[in-house]
Amino acid sequence: MLEIYRDNQQLTGVESVAHMIATYMSEAQERLPDGAFYRKHSQGEDTMWADDLYMSVPFLCRYYQLTGNEEYINDAARQFLLFREYLYIPEEKLMSHVYDFEQGLATGVPWGRGNGWVLFSLSELLTVLPERHPEREELLEMFRTLSAGYLAHQSEEGLWRQVINEPDAYLETSCTAMFIYAYARGVRYGWLTDKSSYSNSAAMAWNGLTRHSIDARGNLYGVCRGSGYSHSSRYYKYDLLPQLNDTHGIGIVMLAGVELLRLTQWLQVPSD
Repeated sequence: MLEIYRDNQQLTGVESVAHMIATYMSEAQERLPDGAFYRKHSQGEDTMWADDLYMSVPFLCRYYQLTGNEEYINDAARQFLLFREYLYIPEEKLMSHVYDFEQGLATGVPWGRGNGWVLFSLSELLTVLPERHPEREELLEMFRTLSAGYLAHQSEEGLWRQVINEPDAYLETSCTAMFIYAYARGVRYGWLTDKSSYSNSAAMAWNGLTRHSIDARGNLYGVCRGSGYSHSSRYYKYDLLPQLNDTHGIGIVMLAGVELLRLTQWLQVPSD
């Protein structure tokens, strides 16, 4: 909605709807005492999902751009640092899918799309976060660290897997597209200094998608269906199977293609 409104100020009602959403997120959405978003369930199975950085931060970034109110960009930055405290797997440089507050631990499963949502949304934040923001350097380091963690697990086919660090997991399209998107932006904006490794990775991943995930009619394969969560990677590998033209993948594959094209054009311009 805010993307359309940015280019068409004649639309009516957009700002009032956006204000309602922003007010809900600021004043009504469940938060932990430290301010982190979480999912509160009636039976005590309270959880935090990596997915929810994607559900919240891109909107907060665009609402900040609309209003100029730094409260919203500050909240977006804070969410990443808080989610990292609960979900980051330091020895792997990956993110767990979910933190289970009933059991007091993270699931420890680095689900592909969950990690894709994290890096995608962090690239959205860094694009609009002011250069002077006090948490920018820490967030840049988070982006670089996660990017390196994902790079280490790219398959020979160019795609990433449904469970990123398990070689027997199937190749998954939506997380691959989100890593392409984030890597392409990371190189173009200068967040990733190893331009060659990450631009080559993004190109290799796109080539993999065209070979394994997209047919001549534009059908999209290999996108994991909508998920629950589990402490076992078997759930992700054998219950969350890919579906044809699943909507969790169509938009992000197109966005990945756009960002890779921008990167390709940018790399062709001679540097000063």
